[in-house]
Formats: sequence, C-alpha cells, structure tokens
Amino acid sequence: MKASFHTRHTAQCWHSGEYKFMPILIPDDVEQFTTTGEEAFYRFLKVAAKPDDRFIVWYSPDIGDSEPDFILYSPDIGLIVFEVKDWCIDQICEANPKTFKIRSGFKEESRTNPHEQARAYVRNLLDCIRNDGRLVNRDGFAQGKPKIPISHGVVFTNIDSFAYRERFPNDGIIPISKIFFWDDLDHNLCDPTGKAFHDAIRERFEPVFPCHISSHELNHLRQLLYPTIRINTIDRGMQDELKNHDHNVRLLDLHQEAVARRFNGGHRLVSGPSGCGKTLVLVHQAVYLKKYNPAVKRILLLCYNVTLVNYLRRLLAAQGAPLGPDGVEVLHFYELCERLTGEKVQHEKQDMDYYDIVMEDALSKDLPDAMMYDAILVDEGQDFSDRMLQVVMKCMNRKTDYLTVALDEGQDLYGQKRNWKSVGINVKGRVRQLNIIYRNTKEITGFANRFRFGASSQGGGEGEHPQHALFPDTRISSGPCPTVKQFASIEKVIDHVAKEIRTLLDAGSFHLSEIAVMYTMKRTEPVDSPSVPDQIAAALDSRGILNKWLSEDYRAKRSHDITSSSVTITTIHSAKGLDFACVFIVGLDALEPGERWTQEQIDSLAYVGVTRARYQLEITFVRKTNLMERLIAEAKSC
Repeated sequence: MKASFHTRHTAQCWHSGEYKFMPILIPDDVEQFTTTGEEAFYRFLKVAAKPDDRFIVWYSPDIGDSEPDFILYSPDIGLIVFEVKDWCIDQICEANPKTFKIRSGFKEESRTNPHEQARAYVRNLLDCIRNDGRLVNRDGFAQGKPKIPISHGVVFTNIDSFAYRERFPNDGIIPISKIFFWDDLDHNLCDPTGKAFHDAIRERFEPVFPCHISSHELNHLRQLLYPTIRINTIDRGMQDELKNHDHNVRLLDLHQEAVARRFNGGHRLVSGPSGCGKTLVLVHQAVYLKKYNPAVKRILLLCYNVTLVNYLRRLLAAQGAPLGPDGVEVLHFYELCERLTGEKVQHEKQDMDYYDIVMEDALSKDLPDAMMYDAILVDEGQDFSDRMLQVVMKCMNRKTDYLTVALDEGQDLYGQKRNWKSVGINVKGRVRQLNIIYRNTKEITGFANRFRFGASSQGGGEGEHPQHALFPDTRISSGPCPTVKQFASIEKVIDHVAKEIRTLLDAGSFHLSEIAVMYTMKRTEPVDSPSVPDQIAAALDSRGILNKWLSEDYRAKRSHDITSSSVTITTIHSAKGLDFACVFIVGLDALEPGERWTQEQIDSLAYVGVTRARYQLEITFVRKTNLMERLIAEAKSC
C-alpha cells in the first residue's frame, strides 16, 4: 500500500504545472521524516494546500513538552492540529474512543486514540494562548476565549475510507468527517488548483466563530507557540527613535523560519541581499540543531571576516546557545586552519601565496574523528574560494553531513569563483532565497539597490512572493534619506564628520556604539601625511568623542565588541557582516578601476559600506568621480 500511495501520488499530483507554487512549509525541505505517513502527508500538503498564499504548515513543531505532527493555519479556518498514522486497516485489532490496539509484528500494542492525541495538543495550545492573554477576546460573548479557532483531525495515510467505514461505520471511535484517508490524499483532494482541499477542510473543520487576526497577532501567535523564532537582540544603548526602528525586527519571518527549522542533513545554500537575515537564520539553525537533533553534537559556525566572530558569539549567547567545543564553535576561516594544522597562522601583513600554503597544509592533514563537525554553517559564503570550501568539507562528519552556506553575490569583494560540485557540495535544487530586507530603512535599501542593481530595483525590500498579500510584513521602517556631500579636501571631510557626530551625540540621537566612520584606504596623497584613520581619531578626540580603530590590527579585529561605548573607525572590509545605526563613509572617491580594483569590486565595496547603515547614512567625498556621480544621482531619487 505504501508503494502504491507514493507511486500514484507522484503521478497524479506532483506533475502538475502548479507545483512550483506551494504553501509556506516549516521546515520547507524535509528529507528525513519520523514515519512514512508523515512524509506522505507533508508531500500532499506541499501540492494540495492552495492557493499558496492561504496556508502555513508546521511539521513537528515544539509546543512546550508536546510535539504534534502537523499544524496548519488558514485565515478562513484558523489552526488545525493533525495527528498522522501510517497504520494499515488489518493492523487495528481493537479500537475505542480512548485507545487503539495495534498489531506490530507478533505483538499487540496499546496506543492512544490519535483523535485524543490531537485533542490533547489543542488543549495545550488553548492553555498557552489563555495564559498569555494577548490573543484573548476582551469583551462580548467571547470574552476570555481565544481569538483564533483551533480544530483537530486525524490522517490515515494507508487506510482508504471504504475499508475504514466497513470496520467502523459510525463516529463512535473518531468522527469520520475529521479524518483524511489514503484515497483523499491519493486522488480525491488532489486538485492542482487547491479548491478540493480548501472545500474539504472548510467543510470538515468549519470554525465555530470567524477567524479575524491581524498580521501582528499572527506574528505573536508564532512567537507564543514557537518561542525560539524570537530574535533576542544585543543591547547597544539605543535611543528611543532607533528603538522604534529596531523593535520591528523581533522574530524570524515565515521564510526565514522555514529555512532555519531544518534538522536533517544535506547541503543547502541560503542566498539573499544584505540585511535580509541570512546570519540570523544561521544562528537560529545552530540553536535548533543543538536543541532538537541528538545526532548533531559538534557545530561549527564559520565566517571569513575576523571582526564577525565576536558578533556571532554574542548573537548565539543571546539565544541561549552553549558555546565552545561542546556547543557551537565560532571561528573565522584561518582560525580553523590553525586548528587543523596545529600551527600559528599570521593573520596580517602576508601575501596570498602565504595563505595558499596555509590552505594546502590544512588539506594535507589527516583529521581524527574528534576534530570533525556534525554540522557546519558558513556565513559570508561569497568570500570563500573553492580551495577554502575544500578545507571546510574536510572537517565534515559525513554521517550527519549537515552544511548550510549563506551568501550574497552583491557583497563579493574578492572576486571568488565557486564550483560547488567540484568541492563535494551538492546544492542542486537546494537553494533558498531570502528577499525581504529588514535591517535597513526603506530609504537606505532603495538607495543601495538602485545603485547596485539598477533603476528597476525598488526600496523597501519587499519581495513579490504571494504570501505578502495575506501576511504583510509591517517591520520595514522608514528613516532619513541618505546624503552625499562634497568637500574641498579630506581634512574638510574629516572635520565635518567629527562635528556631525558631536551634534548627534549632544542631541541624544545615537549611542556611541551605534556610530561608525568607514574609510576605503589607509592613506591618500601625499603618502607622508597622517593616515586617514589617524586623522579621524584625532578629530574625534579633539571633540571629546571616545573612539576605537577596529581595523588597526588583528588583535583589534578579534576582540571587537559592538556594545562598547565608542565610535568605531574601520575599513569597509572589516565592517562586513556588522551594522550600525549611523554610518559616515569617507574616501569612496579614492577608488578607481585599474590593477588593484575592478569596477565590479568597487561597486561591491560601495554597496557593502552603504548597507552597514541601518537608519542614517552620509557619504562624503572630495573628487567627483564616476562612482560619486552615480551615488549622487541615486541620493536625489530618494
């Protein structure tokens, strides 16, 4: 019967031209299921739950100490909890409203009636909602009751409705209308438009009162039922206006959650523009894996940028994840090479030949099992070459084989080319795209996108996925337009920036830790003049503004603390992966295409710098180059 179901279901449902659209499934690409019945129902919902902008499906969610098989959300019906069984009809020896006696091999085992199981999960949900209070009606006849209807049902993936009715002709064991049978999943409800499925759940789970909850309330429901989707941000002493902006980004969106809640092995790419939450997805993946996958004991979160290590560690700690060898290890790539070779790596003032030798040395080592990782999560994947990825894969425990690489080609500063297959990474059909930009305001997002990707790129960061119509995201905020200003000399630029920062601090607009001054080159002409970061530091010092030079050396990068009460002075390269409420960029006009830089690299560098600003951005320059003219034009379009 199981083979028959999968064969027919594939033929009748999956070959529909509508398959490319599907409901939001969390997780969205499960490969290992607890039972074959759960797999069958998951794949059925993937096809039949349409229109795809009407449904959210959670597989094996965690609700306190209970774990229902599926929860389905529809704005018309509310929540439906499903308990799935892949029993065959001849396995059922006895049944009553409380228990089923199931034949398993040569034994008979007593199991809870699956309808009662689902009912118990519903009671847990209702208690959770009532105790919280925010999704409870405040007045009227429904006072004290949840705003969202909750129903429950059963799925028998290997029992057809005729055989069941012959054995159990009435509703005494389970109300027959609350059951999905094999023939429902195989053909009865397998309509590619979704009408048959929608009509069936509407008829079988008709809500006793209308479901009217806002997108804010839906987000709160998600957070209430699945607390791990909440983003515990790092306190950087934000002022009130900025808190209003950052308060909007407090939990993973549905697509981020769908990617993050993936517990089974395999290789995945998570792609998306700056500010769409790729790093947060990796952090939450690490938290989920540590909590829910007993096979994953050693987790590596790897990045390229040295300054990102402490930031990632703070994000993990904020989510309550254990750190270190018995938890989640956070390393930058050449720190990993040190572990593999057992030798100290020089992290600065070396040419590429030196680092090539380091990689070759790392690849030549035979690693004991104790140095293997059960899961590897790679941030800044666009900065990793094929050779670097080979080093990464050398550390992978092939039994668990869990790899996620997050990348944004728009931030490729090093021109790395990758051939995933050649380094043993199988990502065919396993690329997840995140499109909504939350970190930056609409104005900064629009400015960055128009500059980097052309006039057709709009601000606001909202994708065109159909779910946005039903589940609009209210977390994308507005702020001041980016500005681009010209000055007579670099000295005038730096003096202006220091004055502006003093004014912002006096007005209480930003905390020191939320301000950064970014530069492109350490020195400009003449070469014997003080370096740009030295000039910036002196100008800030003279106005009594505490500051730190993040990119001064490896020690400064490795020990960077984003919460320290000082303005950050840094190259754009060193700031990659970080963000600040207010950013001043100095020296983009010093970049010209030639032997050192290609135009593509210059554009990528400018894009990285611009997208470090969450709320306020000012770009200063002396020479009106082609790059600056493009930035001026985009600023005028704000």
